[in-house]
Amino acid sequence: MAASTGLSDDIAIEDLGYLRHRFPAFPMDVAPVDAITGSEVETVSRGAGSAYTGTLENGLDVGGRSRR
Repeated sequence: MAASTGLSDDIAIEDLGYLRHRFPAFPMDVAPVDAITGSEVETVSRGAGSAYTGTLENGLDVGGRSRR
């Protein structure tokens, strides 16, 4: 779970294709994986902010399960 509070006001969150974030305390290289997909993503109001709900599908050859 993460939140980005530094987005510019001229960015419409529904038009955002992806967000890249680096954790300066834990540097790591991350590569995109096409086998993991998200669908039916919706924004849900939560207190003073927003959360996102939807379906995450794991198409990798390793264990996992879909969650909504």
